[in-house]
Amino acid sequence: MKKIKELCGNFGIKHDFPTPKTLQQNGVVEKKNRGLQEMARSMLNSNFICKRFKAKAINTTCYLLT
Repeated sequence: MKKIKELCGNFGIKHDFPTPKTLQQNGVVEKKNRGLQEMARSMLNSNFICKRFKAKAINTTCYLLT
């Protein structure tokens, strides 16, 4: 942790940690994650694919959105 602080300081990067369990600070990320999960769930349900492929479905939706 000390090395990370030194590295950030050398490059003028201010390293902040969000307050735990405070979703207001991560609003954009939370919306993006929720959208990816909903798209993956829809993909799995519409094609009758079992839930063990959820990670692959999320990766696919992420690829499709980029």
